[in-house]
Amino acid sequence: MARLLALTPRPRIEELGSKKISTIQTQISETETQIKTLDNQMNELKHVYETQVSELMLQKQAKLYEITSLRNVLSPIGRLAVELLAVIFEDICLSEDSVDNEEHDVMRSVFMISGVSTGWRKVIRETPKVWSKLHVSSRKHLKLIEGKSREWAKEWLEHAQGYPLDVKLELSVSRGGDNQTHALIDTIMNFRHQIRSLQLRGSDSGMYLSIFQLPSSSFPLLEKLTIIFLDMFSPLFDAMTITSRAFLGSPNLRDLEIVDYWPNASVLELVDIPVEQLTSLDIAAMDPEHDLDVYVDMLRRCKNLAKLAYCIPFPDQSSVGFTRNLSITLPALKSLDITCYIPPIVSPLACFTTPVLEDLTLQWQGQDYHSLYMDIVGLRNRSTTALEMIAILSILPELTSFSIDGCTTGLNPLVRAITYTKGQERVLLPKLTRFGFLPFETQEYPEEMTTMILSRWWLDKDKGKHKGLTRLEKVVLPGSLFEEDVSVRISRLPGLDVEYNWDL
Repeated sequence: MARLLALTPRPRIEELGSKKISTIQTQISETETQIKTLDNQMNELKHVYETQVSELMLQKQAKLYEITSLRNVLSPIGRLAVELLAVIFEDICLSEDSVDNEEHDVMRSVFMISGVSTGWRKVIRETPKVWSKLHVSSRKHLKLIEGKSREWAKEWLEHAQGYPLDVKLELSVSRGGDNQTHALIDTIMNFRHQIRSLQLRGSDSGMYLSIFQLPSSSFPLLEKLTIIFLDMFSPLFDAMTITSRAFLGSPNLRDLEIVDYWPNASVLELVDIPVEQLTSLDIAAMDPEHDLDVYVDMLRRCKNLAKLAYCIPFPDQSSVGFTRNLSITLPALKSLDITCYIPPIVSPLACFTTPVLEDLTLQWQGQDYHSLYMDIVGLRNRSTTALEMIAILSILPELTSFSIDGCTTGLNPLVRAITYTKGQERVLLPKLTRFGFLPFETQEYPEEMTTMILSRWWLDKDKGKHKGLTRLEKVVLPGSLFEEDVSVRISRLPGLDVEYNWDL
C-alpha cells in the first residue's frame, strides 16, 4: 500500500480548485479536533488510574503496617515487660560516651531506638531518664544545630520530666552564622535549673558568653563543671566586663575540670568558683605565658579536695606562683597527680602538705633526680606519709603488672629490690607477671635490669623452688638500648613474651 501511494502521482496544488482546497482544510481541522478529544479521553483515564493506584497504595501501606503490628505482637521482644525495655534503653543510651566516639552518641542511640517500631518509640518516649542526657556537638550534629527550629532541643529536655540533666556542649560558629548556635544555647539554658553536669567545650569561647552572664542562682543542682576552650585567643575574656558569678550559687558543685589554652589568661580569671567546696579538681594549661598566681590562689582555698590532678607547664620567668616560702595545706587530699614537662623553678611538691595522701602519681621531665627526691622527702616529712617507691610497692603484694616509664636516674636500688635471690623468703612484688621499662630517649639501660628479669623467670621443672613467687610472663623493653648478647639471653627464655619498643 505504501508503495502504491508512493507511485500514485500527487496532484499539484495549482491543479486543485478552490473548492477542493477548502474541503481538505476542513478535513484537517476535523481530524485535529478528533485528536484533541482522544487526548482528553486518555488523560481522564490516566487520572482515574492514578487515583485508583494511589488509593490502592494507601490500602497496601495500611495492610503492611497491620502486618508489622501483628508480627510485633508475636515477636519475642514483645514478651519483655515495658519496665524491662525501659531499663535496657537506659543502659544503652546512658552509657559513657566520648566526643570522638561515634558509636556511643546518646542522641544517635535515641533516634535509632525510636525508629525500630511504634512500640519502642512509645516506651523510650515514656522513659524520662534517657532524655536527661544531652550531648550536642557541631561536628556530629551540624544539621540539627543549623536547622530552622530549636523545638527539638526543647522537646528533648521536656521529655526528661524534671530529671537532673547531664549537658555537654561542643559548639562552634555554624555556616549560617552564630545566631542559630546562640538560639540553641538559649533554649538549653531555659532548663539550667535542672542541670547537674555541664561541659562547655569548643574552638570559639565567645559562643558561650550568654552562659557566663547568667545570675548566680542559675545552676542550683550543678555538681560537675568542665570548661575546655580550644581557641588560642580569648574572645570570651575580651567580651566580659565583670567577673562571672553564674556558678557561685551552686551549693552542690564538687567536681571541676578546666583546661586553659589561652596563653595570656586563665578561665579562672573570668569566673568565680566556690572552690572551698570542691572535692575533685583537674586543672591543666597548654602553654601559659602568664604567672601561676591564679592557680596558687585557688589551691590555697581548696581545703576539701580529695583528688587533685595538676598539669601546667612552668613559664620561663622568675615571677611564678610557687615559691619556697609558699605553703599549701590540703588536709583531705588522698590522690595527687602532677604532670610537669618543663623544669619548675620551684616544684609544687615543695609547697604541698598532704597529711592523708594515699596515691601519688608523678609524670616528670626535666628536673634532676636529686631535687625531685628532696622535694618528695620534704613532702613526706611535712605530711608524715611514707612515699618512697619501695615502701609503696611493699604494701602492694598482689600487684601483677609494673612499668617504669621515663624515670631519669637511680633505678638500680629499685631494680635490686625486685630481683629474686636464691633462698630469699620475701621479695618485692611476688605476684609480678608483666614488667615494662620505657625510658627517655637519652637514658641508659640500668646495669642490673637483665639480672632482675632472669631472676624472675625459671623453667617449668624448677617451679617448686620458687614458693610464693610468680614467674614473669611478659616484659616490654626499649629495643634501642640493648646489646645483642643481652637481647639474645632474654628473648630465648621459654615461656617469656618479650616485646621490644623501637619507637623510643
